[in-house]
Parts: sequence; structure tokens; C-alpha cells
Amino acid sequence: MVYLESLIDYPQKLLDVINLTIDSDLSAIYNIESSKLDKLKKTVYMLCVTKPYDLNVKKLSSAVETSWSTLSKYLERMDAGSLIHVVRQGQGMRAVNKPDKLLLDNPNLFTVLCANPNIGTIRESFFVSQVGLKHQIHYHDKGDFIVNDKRVFEVAGASKSDEQLEGNPFGYVAADDIEIGFDNKIPLWLFGFLY
Repeated sequence: MVYLESLIDYPQKLLDVINLTIDSDLSAIYNIESSKLDKLKKTVYMLCVTKPYDLNVKKLSSAVETSWSTLSKYLERMDAGSLIHVVRQGQGMRAVNKPDKLLLDNPNLFTVLCANPNIGTIRESFFVSQVGLKHQIHYHDKGDFIVNDKRVFEVAGASKSDEQLEGNPFGYVAADDIEIGFDNKIPLWLFGFLY
């Protein structure tokens, strides 16, 4: 309930929580050297400005100045620390061979970490933060996400068509900027009730 304590201080308090999570919690639990903590912070900032589908693991590990194997360990730890979501592609060998989709854990993080956040990334972050709490979620090649290996969701704005989902009886558009759903379009805000 940090938000209710003071609206003016909220951004600073949120930044303090991010820093505390990295500097204290993750470093103590996972024995991360203090000299490496800046790499975790840099990764969080990089995810803030990168569209999830534009993520290139080589570029990310190069920007953070660490190997991909070390960075993937950091990503797992930040996922466990509720700083990011690591969304994998499908199951089995597909999950191993495909890179992950990485999102900030909570849309509020964008307000303090990004000067100009991408609205599509914020929408996806919101969807995953709400649905992923109680459901299995993977990213999908014919939509943004597949939930419980059955329902495929495209997360977008109000004008998004369902063309990408055609032929899928379990395909839905989670649309921002609509109040009432119709056909296979569900208002994105309704997913907030799943939390």
C-alpha cells in the first residue's frame, strides 16, 4: 500500500523498492557480488525501453556486458524477485530452443524507469501480471500469449483486428481502450479482476 501513503513520493518509493530488491534481497539470497548488481539494474532499464518482440539476446547481453549464460541466471533471479516476467515459448523442446519474452513485472515500473514507455509493452506487462498469477502463460507465434495451453490472446489497442487469430475458436483480442467486449474482443481492464 505504498501508493496510498503519499502520491507525491510514490515514484521515489517505487524506485527505492526496486533498488532494495536488487541491492539487498537478490544479492543476499543468490550471493550476487555487489560489483555485478549494476548489471541487473541495467537489464531492468533495457527491458523498459525495448519492445519484447524486438529483444535480441546477443544485443542484451552485450549491452549489459556479460555472457548470455550469466545474464540468463540474472533474469531467473529477477523473475523470482518480481522485477520481471520471463515468458517462455510453448513446451518441451520448443521452450528450450526459442528465446524468452521478457517483460517488466508490473506496469507501474514503467512510470519510474522509462521516459517514453511503449504502450504495447505496458499492455503486455499488465496482461501477464494479471493472468500469470494463477494461470500458465507462454508466448505464442499466432498471438501474443497462450494461456493454459488452450486460449490464445493478442494484446492490443481498440482498433486491433482478430485477423491474426482467424480459424482459432479459442483466439481472443485483449483490447485496451474499450469498455465493453464483443465477439472475441475482451476489454483489457477486465483481466485486472483476476489478480
